[in-house]
Amino acid sequence: MWCLKLLLFNGMRARRTLRLCMAIGAAVPASWWVGTVPAQAQAPAGGSTESRPTEAGADASTQPAPEGVVSSEVGAGGPDQPDRVSAAALGSSTPEEARSLGGSAAGGGLTATADGGALEALLSPARRVVHRFDFDERAAGNLEDIPMYWEPLRAGSFPRFAGGAFDESVGRTSPPSFHLESAGRNVAFHYTGPATRVRSNSQYRIVGYILPDRLNSARACLSAHYLDAARNPIPGTTARSAFVGPLDGGANASSGAGTRGAAVAVPAEGVPADGAAPTSADWVEVEMNLPPAPVGAYTIGVAAWVLQESTWNGAPPARHHIARSDVAGGAWFDDITVHALPRVELTSSSRGNVLTGDGPAELIVTVADQEGSTLSGVLTVRSVAGETMAQLAVPVLTQDEDVPLRVPVAGYGPGIYTARLEVREGAVVIAQTQLTVAVVAPLAEGQGSIARPFGVVVDAGQRTDPAVELSLLRQQGARSAKLPVWSGLAQPPPTPAADRAAERLVQELVRDNFALVGVFAGPPREMLEHDGAYPRSLLELLTEDRAIWRDHLAAAVAPNAGTFRAWQLGPDGGGTLAGDARVAAALDALRGAMREFLTAPLLVAPGSALREPEAQKLPAQHVTLTLQPAVGWAWLRPRVEAWRRLGYEQVSVYVEPLATGRYARLPRLAQWVQRLVAARHAGADTVYVPQTWHVLASVRGDVVEPTEEYVLFQTVATMLADAAPGPSLRVTDGVEAMAFYNGDRAVLALWDTQAPPEGRVHAIQLGRATRQVDAWGRSTPLEQTDDGRQLVRLSLVPVFVDQVERWLVDFQASVTLTPDALEYGREPEGQKFSFASPAGQGVSGSVRLTVPRDWEVQPANFTFQLSGQRLYELPLRLRPPHSEGAGVKQVVAQMTLSPSGYYLEVPLPVTLGLADVEVAGLPIIEGDNLILRHIVTNRSSRPLSFRGSASVPGRERQYRPFTNLPPGERQTVEYRFLGGAELAGRSVRLVLREVADGPRMHNLELQVP
Repeated sequence: MWCLKLLLFNGMRARRTLRLCMAIGAAVPASWWVGTVPAQAQAPAGGSTESRPTEAGADASTQPAPEGVVSSEVGAGGPDQPDRVSAAALGSSTPEEARSLGGSAAGGGLTATADGGALEALLSPARRVVHRFDFDERAAGNLEDIPMYWEPLRAGSFPRFAGGAFDESVGRTSPPSFHLESAGRNVAFHYTGPATRVRSNSQYRIVGYILPDRLNSARACLSAHYLDAARNPIPGTTARSAFVGPLDGGANASSGAGTRGAAVAVPAEGVPADGAAPTSADWVEVEMNLPPAPVGAYTIGVAAWVLQESTWNGAPPARHHIARSDVAGGAWFDDITVHALPRVELTSSSRGNVLTGDGPAELIVTVADQEGSTLSGVLTVRSVAGETMAQLAVPVLTQDEDVPLRVPVAGYGPGIYTARLEVREGAVVIAQTQLTVAVVAPLAEGQGSIARPFGVVVDAGQRTDPAVELSLLRQQGARSAKLPVWSGLAQPPPTPAADRAAERLVQELVRDNFALVGVFAGPPREMLEHDGAYPRSLLELLTEDRAIWRDHLAAAVAPNAGTFRAWQLGPDGGGTLAGDARVAAALDALRGAMREFLTAPLLVAPGSALREPEAQKLPAQHVTLTLQPAVGWAWLRPRVEAWRRLGYEQVSVYVEPLATGRYARLPRLAQWVQRLVAARHAGADTVYVPQTWHVLASVRGDVVEPTEEYVLFQTVATMLADAAPGPSLRVTDGVEAMAFYNGDRAVLALWDTQAPPEGRVHAIQLGRATRQVDAWGRSTPLEQTDDGRQLVRLSLVPVFVDQVERWLVDFQASVTLTPDALEYGREPEGQKFSFASPAGQGVSGSVRLTVPRDWEVQPANFTFQLSGQRLYELPLRLRPPHSEGAGVKQVVAQMTLSPSGYYLEVPLPVTLGLADVEVAGLPIIEGDNLILRHIVTNRSSRPLSFRGSASVPGRERQYRPFTNLPPGERQTVEYRFLGGAELAGRSVRLVLREVADGPRMHNLELQVP
């Protein structure tokens, strides 16, 4: 019952509280423990709880703070740590692991970065100390065994024989301390006295010290929470320190975030191994945050805990695991200090922290403190690239009225920005907080309602307020979304209010013309709870008796029968079920059960771009292929077509991002955008991406941080909207140009795979286009050359050019030279230069063909006139010189069109070589020798013979035979020349001459390394 009450009080945070209830069997009464013990992160079948911090946020938050700085960060060991944080992470002892406990820095509580007592020195002014528990109370008249106003917790697993008392012989700086003895069970004491009165305009940092006493499996920690005037805990306000375990560095060691003391062994007697009394260096410093006090808060309650493994470790136990208890163990607690710090708040005018130019785009900053006369605040805003956008002073409020400073972000271009607020006392930073926001280009009127070919997969483990999700999805620009109906996560049951909010979210999305897909990501929550530590997978469940899961299906499907267009089996991404033999049976079972609620349920099957489609179509109308990073996007079109040929009505693609730790920022983002564009161009009906924002827990509740992918995906979705894939255009070497049609206009997506980081400028005929839009949505006017072409700067990151005439794209794509291969020693036959008149567009003009040096082309110049949909074909004679090297050569058609006057250059690549022979060469410097390897592979159906030769400047030519090379065989010969070091950077040539049927030959140019 107490868990239920707590759920009703805590709302969105209740899921974490329920995890505690489940972990300790409701042993702790809700009357005062209002926090949580986060359980081991789980990824049940079909679900994922992986944390994906934003790159921008992570870059900023992982920078070491200056010596003595107290930073206001997310988490910091508080009650709102994400469920994904494992109990093992809570016991981390490295700085990297300690940072992972708190998540990304975003408007949360305070995290000290000082070492070993530096925090207390930093906050030494008496006015900042609310109260210090040094447990030296004899002089104050306390003759009892326990400290004043500290009371034991007496629940089922907290028996009377597990107690606490002063220890007059042990203390951090001097005795006494407060010692808790577990005696094989849990033990806890909590303070509810008047000394910790709440102050206005303050938030609180609690610092304490713990010395483990014979702990092995058990853990010790501190917690704090607000109390009302009746000394009752206020739900949802608890912060907890990291767990502290053995300090010997063994397998069970779990010194948590905030650990400052040395990791020394503490034997059974509770003193260091050398027999000396414990010193201050042996104690472990722990820290907690409390947010600004809510209405009704009167004092601050503090609790000391020693918990056995069965209570503190909420992770699913391994098979045959035996939860151990420390029969004789405990911990000392000392020097617990409650500090009142300035109230530091940094938010934005958007709850989702996505700001646009068509609304109030502001950062909202508050610094308040009763003792604020000596404080100063500074707000710094930087772009993701590190550019300082603004730096300004923030006034410190000393009165009770709350008048925050509003800082407009007008003039910021689209992108990700990090705002950091620092509060200083003199020259020392005593508090800081950070917030990551996205600035996006406003959606054009009506544009956001038609981008159904692009969609977002909402992460079941990263849900937040439905109103915030609605805003994020709307501003994303895409108009398709996948929502989890079975999350596959062991989450607490939703409250009636949460159910109503979720229903409103779906209804509003449907009103906004979203195409919704319900996802059965894993077994329903109730089944996971029933199965316990070893749940069935989704496929195992669906292939069992339907009666087991029918009611759970009804609860998910019946309310959404008229809102979800389709229903997907399994999650997208790395956990795809593609290739599992049970998928067909599970789809059949799902369809049969859903027919009770839907006349013709539309099912989506999982697929993978890594796999060829099965010979037999799955019993589903749609399929979603996961495009893994290992799959090149050039292979995607034939894969999409292969799946479509099986009879699927729709083939969608889910584009996984590249790992942030393995790639530099710009190449990683560039490839992701390239894959989005290529997936749509390959014919995918809908291109889905994983959720482009993170939900981070802070002491003030959930904080939503958009990632840089949010901005990029909005640009792709809004620029391409529901435009249909068109042709690819030839621009120049290394440039990809993919066209998308929208009525009589086209959008071109262009990028240059060979450009340096700063990009290369290309002159391209783009008709009436006047701007290019980069992947972040920033628009730049296009300059023109004297001949009327536009100058476009291209790099690895795609850019978009809109308002290009469709007929111009069609015309340029139709210009071809066939065949596009020439063979050495044979007279070209049947070569044609051709192009087509665009539909309904008459066109005339002139053509000049430019060829490589010493080549012959006839005719080189001519005029033409076309109307309707006629095809123009002109016979050509194209002849390379006898000495031309093999490879791809460029013929360029320089065309001037009438009546538009457009001038365009169309590259026409021609491959020079031997049709039935593959030739390769390899130069190697070995000592003072240059070795040239000549490699020939016979692809014909008859034996071939060649005479090979190698020409090197200043050296006598060498010859080698290739005699009777059988079909399909490969032969390698070597040429060796002295003085190889002198030839570095020089060009050499390998030549083949056919000796049997002649007169075919092959020239290969190589560069000496």
